[in-house]
Amino acid sequence: LPKVEEKLRKIIGEKFVSSELCDRLVYSKDYSIEGIADDYTPDIIVKPGTTDEVVEVVKIANEMNVPIYTWGAGTSMSGNPLAVERGIVLDMKRLNQVLEVDSDNLTITAQAGTTIETIFTAALDNGVFFAHHPESSLSSTIGGALSCMGISIYGAKYGYVYDQVL
Repeated sequence: LPKVEEKLRKIIGEKFVSSELCDRLVYSKDYSIEGIADDYTPDIIVKPGTTDEVVEVVKIANEMNVPIYTWGAGTSMSGNPLAVERGIVLDMKRLNQVLEVDSDNLTITAQAGTTIETIFTAALDNGVFFAHHPESSLSSTIGGALSCMGISIYGAKYGYVYDQVL
């Protein structure tokens, strides 16, 4: 996929696009049993820093007919971030900010790569309770949790993480 990689490098920057095997192998496994017998090594890793960059990556992938997989922290036990048809892995870790905590309306706005612990702490610091706190909260991300029906110790009372999304 050299043409795809070239286009991505122009938009995202050299530092945040890689097709090096040593970089790609990191994204070939999560905590599931998926991929043990199969090769789910992606072709290209992209680390966008803005939502506009995400949009541009999606446009390029669509134009070039290349599959995209999102990657939060790789803590999934379901295999959902794995590049089963190779393609592009969109590592969301640079999009890691809590943008707003609105304690009056009990809402939190955060980017997809924000860790659960960061959101949980920001909520508590503002008098709000975020009812999702899995064992992997220090590394798992909100985008990853939402993509795989994340559940936590508060799940019996408050449900899945997506039950808390507006």
